[in-house]
Amino acid sequence: MRDTIQRLFSLDDTVALVTGSSGGIGLALARGLAEAGARVVVNGRDSGKVAAAVASTSPERSSATTAAPYPNYPAAGRLVRPRYPRMIAGVCAGFAEHYHWDISLVRVIAVLLAICTSGIGGLAYLAAWIIIPEAPYTLPHTTGSPTV
Repeated sequence: MRDTIQRLFSLDDTVALVTGSSGGIGLALARGLAEAGARVVVNGRDSGKVAAAVASTSPERSSATTAAPYPNYPAAGRLVRPRYPRMIAGVCAGFAEHYHWDISLVRVIAVLLAICTSGIGGLAYLAAWIIIPEAPYTLPHTTGSPTV
């Protein structure tokens, strides 16, 4: 009976990629798959933990990969209504700059929300106009030393 169950649930000739398998549930899953006969690809962000996980599973049936680090996005500043480029109040421009979206797409979505929600989108725009502060005035950036 045991041989029948092992044959039915055998993972011989299969490859299993387990993401996040350098610890916790992922590591337990990788170990179980290796015991069932699968070749396991252990994946994680920390190469030291991944190497330890490969050693603790079945090194002859496991291989290691590490994920690329998360992209380093610049920190988004405060949500403000910029003075340029604005069409009405700068609400759409503020959202576009803050979340790094295309300003035209934000404007189209704002218009569709205003039309499709029977004016509730327009009220939300007005509320954002009142709540979101306006960007302060700034001087233009200059390069080099001032000329006299």
